Amino acid sequence: MKIGIFSDLRSEASRKTEPQVISRLVAERIDMVRLTGFEGPTAEAILNAMTDDDMIISLGGDGTFLRASSLIANRQIPLLGINCGRLGFMADVEITEFDAILADILSRRYNIEQRSVLQLTTSDNQNETYYALNEIAVLKQDLSSMISITATINGEILNTYNADGLLLSTPTGSTAYNLSVGGPLMSPQAQCFVIAPIASHSLTARPIVIPDNWETQLTIKSRSSSYMLSVDGNASTRSCDTTLTIHKAAFARAVVRLRNHTFFSTLKAKMFWGADKRE
Repeated sequence: MKIGIFSDLRSEASRKTEPQVISRLVAERIDMVRLTGFEGPTAEAILNAMTDDDMIISLGGDGTFLRASSLIANRQIPLLGINCGRLGFMADVEITEFDAILADILSRRYNIEQRSVLQLTTSDNQNETYYALNEIAVLKQDLSSMISITATINGEILNTYNADGLLLSTPTGSTAYNLSVGGPLMSPQAQCFVIAPIASHSLTARPIVIPDNWETQLTIKSRSSSYMLSVDGNASTRSCDTTLTIHKAAFARAVVRLRNHTFFSTLKAKMFWGADKRE
């Protein structure tokens, strides 16, 4: 097994943790490669030499986990997140657990979950494709006015949302931005996506769950003639002439799930799910 290490160099906690993890892997004589700081051809060469029998470990928070996921692209290299940040929902393994779980990693005593990924193409650049493990967000640029977003599902208009924005979230992303705007939580194995408005002007506009084999098109109108497009936190400005087409990607993201780390146990530990303060 080869293990790739991807760290958040902006985080002091990650900068301190990375040498500890690397020295531990070296002590175990594990074939290890450092991905942090590499981009373009160098990263491509490293990743192309890895297989689905290897593993990439992200050291940071959920943002680092998403950046590592983006780096992997459509490869089936399993991804494990070790939390050096705050919440750490996707990166749900605490660094204090690393010594204890290393034996499980080396013995392959873990499961691989296949997580759905959103695929986005834009009418302004049909040759470029974007992928999101969490969500795709359309957001207003003008602080004083809403934008108008028409969502068409499989050729039929679903709704025109007058709001601050609109989210399309995967089951993995249901615990992120989607949750903060009132969207439902979904098990990572669910075969569906959520469409949720952000600060809708209408009380009748509510989050809706759709099958993940449906295609969604978004057209946007704005006073500023532009809007913000965010793909797993990577934002860019787009013209309102740009139509977005979103559907399920042909590949899934392979995520490592260690023993005793389940979706429900993480909900309880990270979000105090079901906690009753009266007890």
